[in-house]
Amino acid sequence: MRYNSPMDNAKGIGKIKRFFINEPAFAVLTAFFAAVFVFTAVICFGFDTGGGSVPSEPIPTEEATPSAAPETTPAASEAPAPTDAAEPTTPVYQKTTISIDGTAVCTLSSREAAEQLLEDVTAHFASIANAFDTEIANEVLLSAATAEEIISSDEAFELLTGEDTPLRVESRLAFTVTQTLPHEKETVEDRSILEGLRIIDKYGYDGSRTSAYERLYVNGEFVSEECVGVINEQLPVKTVIRMGKGSKRDFAAGKYSGKKGKSDGELEFSKPTEGSVEKWFGIGTDGEFNHGIDYKTEPNAGVYAAEGGTVVCVMERGAYGILVEIEHENGFMTRYAGLSDADVTIGRTLEKGEFIGESGGLLHFELWIDFAAYNPVLYFA
Repeated sequence: MRYNSPMDNAKGIGKIKRFFINEPAFAVLTAFFAAVFVFTAVICFGFDTGGGSVPSEPIPTEEATPSAAPETTPAASEAPAPTDAAEPTTPVYQKTTISIDGTAVCTLSSREAAEQLLEDVTAHFASIANAFDTEIANEVLLSAATAEEIISSDEAFELLTGEDTPLRVESRLAFTVTQTLPHEKETVEDRSILEGLRIIDKYGYDGSRTSAYERLYVNGEFVSEECVGVINEQLPVKTVIRMGKGSKRDFAAGKYSGKKGKSDGELEFSKPTEGSVEKWFGIGTDGEFNHGIDYKTEPNAGVYAAEGGTVVCVMERGAYGILVEIEHENGFMTRYAGLSDADVTIGRTLEKGEFIGESGGLLHFELWIDFAAYNPVLYFA
């Protein structure tokens, strides 16, 4: 590596000086730097190119924080703005005297106090009677007073609710009472029924009556109670029982055994099937009571309605087998038991002689009138 000697450095400096003094390039370079300096001053510091300067605001280095404006305090000499609102006035109370049936009883400080007193007294007696319908029966008058001496509301309350109160406060309590109306029982002897048999001809039941009542209380004390009307009433229905009084001799099994009951009117009953009678109505030799007639028939023989009516029962019932019941007019009913098949349904209306079903070989036929069995023969046309 080559090092410059002090002599060499001096020679170099001299060359540079000569360059700046003698060379034309020095003037060009000087003009360039001057232009750069002026441009920078204009941009950064706001100097006027004409030689003058304009003041400029310093560039902030931190973000300024706005400060709250100082509160202004109105001058003490400023008067408040006038308003249109009226100045509150103190209410003027008028002493008030309470008169009951024309006699002054007490005087309170105001009419409002007198009215409130009467409401409190009424509520007091209503709570004792437990009745909301409460009112003062007296003639009460409130009038302005001047010279009378007033008493407190508590003293007036004691006066008007005490034993010697001149008030008559009436309370009415409404309520209802339901009573049971028991039904009666009537027993009728019937010789058309075998003695020992008991037929309930009509089932009875109790009735009921609901009535409205009103209780009167005066100053909380019970005075009277009265019925003011009947709200609802259901009359009882009497039970009718028929007691059999017919002798066994009269009911010995036979074609005309027993007694005829009530008239069949326009009804005309006929035999329900073809066949021979195997057992008549009445008490047989075995001591059993037959409630109808047993017909011995051919198997699957036709069975027909003894009279027109409405089918009320189709069922299989124990020893009866398949059974059909037809309800007729005036309390009459016929029963057909021992069927092998039934060709009718409940609710169907049949004409006299219309097909019911087929016999199983032994048809049991009964005639009932008002829940009692009678000999069908006595009603055959």
